[in-house]
Amino acid sequence: MRLLIVTQTLDSDDPILGFFHRWVEEFAKRFTHVTVVALNVGAHSLPANVSVHTLGKELGLERFPRTLRYIGLLFRLRNEYTHVFAHMNPEYVIGGGWLWRFLGKKIGFWYVHGTVSNRLKLAAFFAHRIFTASRESCRIDNPKVTIVGHGIDTGLFSPKGNPQRPALITTGRISPSKHLEVVIDAFSRLKSMSPSATFVIAGGAGSPQEEQYADTVGAAAKAAGVRVIPPVPHREIPALLKDASVFISASETGSLDKAVLEAMSAGVVPITSNPAYAPMLAPLSLHVARTPEAFAAKCLELFSNQARLARLSQTVRDEIVRHHSMPRLMDVLKNAYEKL
Repeated sequence: MRLLIVTQTLDSDDPILGFFHRWVEEFAKRFTHVTVVALNVGAHSLPANVSVHTLGKELGLERFPRTLRYIGLLFRLRNEYTHVFAHMNPEYVIGGGWLWRFLGKKIGFWYVHGTVSNRLKLAAFFAHRIFTASRESCRIDNPKVTIVGHGIDTGLFSPKGNPQRPALITTGRISPSKHLEVVIDAFSRLKSMSPSATFVIAGGAGSPQEEQYADTVGAAAKAAGVRVIPPVPHREIPALLKDASVFISASETGSLDKAVLEAMSAGVVPITSNPAYAPMLAPLSLHVARTPEAFAAKCLELFSNQARLARLSQTVRDEIVRHHSMPRLMDVLKNAYEKL
C-alpha cells in the first residue's frame, strides 16, 4: 500500500503540530511509500520512502493559488498513492474527495473535535472511514466513524521522576476554550493553602483573534504568581513536564486533548473538567466541575496524599501505553486500510 497524507503542518519544531512528524515516521514503517502534502512545511527529517510537498503557506501563497496547487498535486501524484489519510481538516477531504473517489482511492479521515459542522458532514460523505480517538471526539452520527484511540509517543513522553512538591502545569494553545482564567483562579486559592505551590502555563495564541485573550491571561497569571512561557518545540515539552506533578485543564473542546494524554504518558496526573475525559478519569476521581473551587480542592487533596499521587502517576501512564500509544494506533490504522 502507498499512502497519501494531507495535513496542515509538517514541522518537527512546531509547538502544537510537531508531534505529526513522528506519525509520518511511523506510517513510513508500515507503507511502501508515503507522500505528504502539507499546507505548511518546516523542519523535517524523514525516511527515504517519504516524499514531501508544500502548498506554500510558509512561502506566502494566498488561499486560491494554494487550492489550485492542492488539486494539481493530488492529480499529478495520483500514481504514487493508493490510500489517503486526511488529518483533521474537513476541507482537505471536501477539496480532494471527489477526485479520490473518481480515481478509486481509499479515503481515511482523522477527526478529533467535538464540533459537528456541515463541512464535517460533507467530508464524511466522501470518506470511506472516519478515524477518531474516542466517541466524544467525533460526534457525527455516521457508521463510518471508527474509534481507534490516540497516538502518543510514549517513548518521548515517559516518566522522568516527577517532583513530589505541588507543581502544576498546562500546555498547548492559549484560547478562550481552554478557560485558563478558571485554572489561574484555582491556583490562587491553592497557593493560599499551600504557599510552595507553583504553576507553569506553556503556550501562546494560535491566531490573531486569540491575542487579546492571551494578553488577559498573561495579566491574570502575573497577578497570581503563575509563570507563563512561550510555546516550545514539541520535542521539548517532556522537559517541562518532568518538573510538574499535576496537569490541570479546564478545556471545553469536547475531545481528547492531546496535551492531557501526553502529560499522562509522562506520569503527570491530570485534573480536568473536559467532558470527553469523564469516562477515563472520573473512576479515578480526577474529573471535576469547571470551577476554581473544584480544581483547587482536588489539587489540595492530591498534594496531601503523596502515596496516592504516586500510584495515580503510574496508573495514568499505563492507560496511555495500553490504549493510546503511537505504535498501537499505527497498527490499527494499517489494518483498517487493508480492509477497505
